Amino acid sequence: MAEFEFLEHTADVKFRAFGKTMQECFSNSARALTDTLVDVRTVEPKLNIQVRLDSENYEKLLHRFLEEVLFQFQVEEFLACKAELKFGESASGWTELEGRIVGEKVDSARHAIKTDVKAITWNDFSLKKTREGWESSVLIDV
Repeated sequence: MAEFEFLEHTADVKFRAFGKTMQECFSNSARALTDTLVDVRTVEPKLNIQVRLDSENYEKLLHRFLEEVLFQFQVEEFLACKAELKFGESASGWTELEGRIVGEKVDSARHAIKTDVKAITWNDFSLKKTREGWESSVLIDV
């Protein structure tokens, strides 16, 4: 199973990410986002950033998670190469994730920035269960 694929789009960047589990789909979505910024294959798992998020449902949780990955890049110059996450439900019924984003700080000698990502949009955004596992569809404003 492929981790992710980029789709044709006229102005922005669109990708689909896949995973046998929802955790793997979230992690591969983060990898695809990083791959729009730099070649994700050049990012090494040197540092961890703890993350804890909640939202009304898993689709909104994925959106918040990708916003966090983008925030870490924009503010901390942190590139994600994978995520190790656990999911749960709060007492109020909201979905939660807790875990870590794994990667490293930008190293200009190894990481050539491909494009400037402005935001994770809601346009064509989805997270769904498939026969093979899970699939996300994400459109990124560049």
